[in-house]
Amino acid sequence: MRTVAQLRWAPADLPLRPRIPDLSQPSLVVLAAGLGSRFGGPKQLVPVGPAGETLADYAVHDARRAGIGRVVFVVRPEHREVVEVSAARRVRDLEVRVAVQPLPEGGTRRKPWGTGHAVLAAAPHLPGPFLVANADDFYGASAYAAVADALRAGGADAWVLAGYRVRDTVPESGGVSRAACTVDDRGRLMALSELRDVRRAGDDRFTATGPGGVRTLRGDDLVSMNLWGFTPAVLERLRSGFERFVGSAPADDAEYLLPDAVADALAAGAARVRVVPVPGPWAGLTHPEDLPVVRRFLAARVAAGAYPSPLAP
Repeated sequence: MRTVAQLRWAPADLPLRPRIPDLSQPSLVVLAAGLGSRFGGPKQLVPVGPAGETLADYAVHDARRAGIGRVVFVVRPEHREVVEVSAARRVRDLEVRVAVQPLPEGGTRRKPWGTGHAVLAAAPHLPGPFLVANADDFYGASAYAAVADALRAGGADAWVLAGYRVRDTVPESGGVSRAACTVDDRGRLMALSELRDVRRAGDDRFTATGPGGVRTLRGDDLVSMNLWGFTPAVLERLRSGFERFVGSAPADDAEYLLPDAVADALAAGAARVRVVPVPGPWAGLTHPEDLPVVRRFLAARVAAGAYPSPLAP
């Protein structure tokens, strides 16, 4: 059995732009190491904005407005150079670091270990609280601000999850996968339920298939789109959880996922997770047919004055 120490964590590289970080402000971890199998390629590098911006460029722009002081991109080894060059060109007033998510050594596995492992790759670059976002999702400036504010207001074991209304995350046609949030009367996360084939059913209703079979959702029901806020306490949970995951001899396609690690922490009473409702709209890339939709979405936001074009560095 391999231990965590034997899996070669990415070293704490020098920042692309040396800067004295403001440790009172959260960092942003951008998960950009996925294979993009359903999309057909590295969707995190695809230009979607009117001036060729990627979705990660919009994430950095919105996070800056939320008071983020540092951005850490987690990438695959072969994408490190292109991300460094792009970040150096597009980001001017934030500290930027790039962490490589190491691929498994030996055996037959050819894909990364999952989002929980990706956050561990960023750990050497995280001096304090941090947000986590997918590089292939558009969350909006208000979502970053809401999560960052809630993270600043919480305690050492208080984590944050952005909750989107399901109506703001489901396309007009076709089905998608979402994680439904179950919260208590104080807005704390009790459980996340993975749902498949979530689709519109009319009258602001949605149908989905989950662990208990087919269920119906209301448009205001909250779902997770993997925008999180964490204190550094999560990193030790991830390290120990990933070591158990590797020791269980997982299948080649199994992943150590961030939501699963959070669920384990909740079950152990080791964390509190506040679900912060955030307004839409949301947009993202999963399949090739999503690309023109996202491009039209961003062009409309630029035309409405919500974003400059090109994005200010």
